[in-house]
Formats: sequence, C-alpha cells, structure tokens
Amino acid sequence: MAAPVFPYLPGLTVPVTRSAGAFDTTTQVAMSGKEVRFANRTQARYKYELTVSGLDSSGANAGLVAYSKQALEGFFAQCLGGALIFNYFDVDDFQATAQQFGVGDGVTTAFQLARALGGWSDLIFAPLNQVGPVVVPSPNGRTMNAPNPSPTIYDNGSPVPSANYSITNGLVAFNAAPISGHALTWTGNFYWPCNFDDDTLALAKFMGGLWEAKKIAFTTRIF
Repeated sequence: MAAPVFPYLPGLTVPVTRSAGAFDTTTQVAMSGKEVRFANRTQARYKYELTVSGLDSSGANAGLVAYSKQALEGFFAQCLGGALIFNYFDVDDFQATAQQFGVGDGVTTAFQLARALGGWSDLIFAPLNQVGPVVVPSPNGRTMNAPNPSPTIYDNGSPVPSANYSITNGLVAFNAAPISGHALTWTGNFYWPCNFDDDTLALAKFMGGLWEAKKIAFTTRIF
C-alpha cells in the first residue's frame, strides 16, 4: 500500500523550517579530555516544521480548501500520529536530473537512487512512479504539474526500457547486471518519506470556522 501524501494546505505560512543533517553522533571523552567521536548514521535526516495559519472547518472558506481542518486531522489520524510513514513533497527539493546513482560492475543488479546536494549525496526512497502527468499536492499553497512523473533510468546515457528493471522504495533492480564501467543515471521527481515527531497535533480556533496549527513537526525516514 502506497504511503499517503501530505495534503495541500493553502494556509501554510513562511518560514518553512528544514533542519539539515540531523545526524547521530556518539562522543566518548577520556579522563585526559581526549575525545573520540563515532557516527551512528551515514545518511542525513531532515527535520521539518510547518505553521498553518488558516484552516477551514465550516466549508465557507474555499480559498483555504473547504474543510481543510478536518482533512489535516484525518490525515494525522490516518498516520496514527507518529507511527506510520507519509510522503512529503518539498517544493524546494524534489527533482533529480541526469543524477548518477551507481556504476555497473557486471555483477551487481540492484542500486539505490540518489540525489546530489553540494558534495553530499542523499539516498532517495520514494520516487514518483506514475504513468502519465500527475498534479502533486504541494504544501506551499499551490499545486504543480510534475514534469517527470515516472523515473527515467539511463545506462551510459541510453534510456533503459522500463521492462528491464523494477523500482521498490527507490531501489532499482535490473533484470541483468549493467556492464562494468557503465554509469547509471536517472531523471525524475521524488517525495521525502516522513513520520510526525509527535502523537498529538495541536490546533487552535481563532475565529468562527477558522483554525490554525502553529507547529507541525516531522522528520524524514531512512530505509
């Protein structure tokens, strides 16, 4: 079953906070004061915090999407609070273009999709994988037509027929191992799989039929 997608909420306000990294480091300090540090995770996680200043509960505020309060509450309940994964479409970080994710060695058949960020590379676990155009529910107050709704995989610059591979949680499994030395690249869009940080969602009514959520916090997942 596909993970649900965070709903379109026009009442979302700026700033949208994204904390980069969120690594996990263990520090051991000797009696001499010398420190030794160990990385417990080799992939970054990202922490988001959103503020939604307008949610409609009466159906009378179409600009905020009718009954968006109920939609958000229902979505949060659907995820069982922080228990279940959902997909978040980050309008500032959703696309890979001719991005290398592996090099063939003539033996390996499975490679995880990735996206470069400066000198860093994040693994991608939730590529959009749909046939035909798709309108993505974007939580920045608009919707957008995803130009590459289904990933295109390239082997040494040549498109690979979709019948020659499968993609599960961003892992590309080729029917036959790519030739040694062949660069594997992809172009497409992706979600960030996330969990809510808390099991409670605080909502406040400030006017008849209008509510706000001052803090919606969630963190990306690594598979």
